[in-house]
Amino acid sequence: MPQEFNQYQIAALQQLADYRSVFKTGDSNLNLKTKPVKGSKITLQQFMDSFIEIFCQNNFADNDYTFIQTKPNDNAGMEEWVKDIDIKTILQCFTYAIWTDKTFDGYFLRKINDRSAELLLKRLNELLTENYRQTNLQRTKVTVINSKHADAIRRK
Repeated sequence: MPQEFNQYQIAALQQLADYRSVFKTGDSNLNLKTKPVKGSKITLQQFMDSFIEIFCQNNFADNDYTFIQTKPNDNAGMEEWVKDIDIKTILQCFTYAIWTDKTFDGYFLRKINDRSAELLLKRLNELLTENYRQTNLQRTKVTVINSKHADAIRRK
């Protein structure tokens, strides 16, 4: 059963999921001064700060770290493990990474470079697509209806 989030939280979760292309390392390691988006002047550090700000502003932090006991340490195991986790566990993973980074400088960057962040964000995007597609369709219909009303009002 999907967790319940309001439309603002769903939008914020989708914003976070959209960082999957920013936190994608490919074959090279990123550093804080890397500009991960082609043609952008924004550094990875600025993207990380923005990600953390969205995460914290929406109160997604969850410090129940019991999931760590089941999380594999190797990348191949991580890929399999991520396939079965829910949004709550993804948020717990990011809470752990963000708070651990405050104590162990560079921890969040390591989670980007070992592809953990990308895998979690891809899974988040999958879950949002699967579980909240209907919400998005309803919101789109409302936007279209409101747009038509706005056009009609302008024509008068």
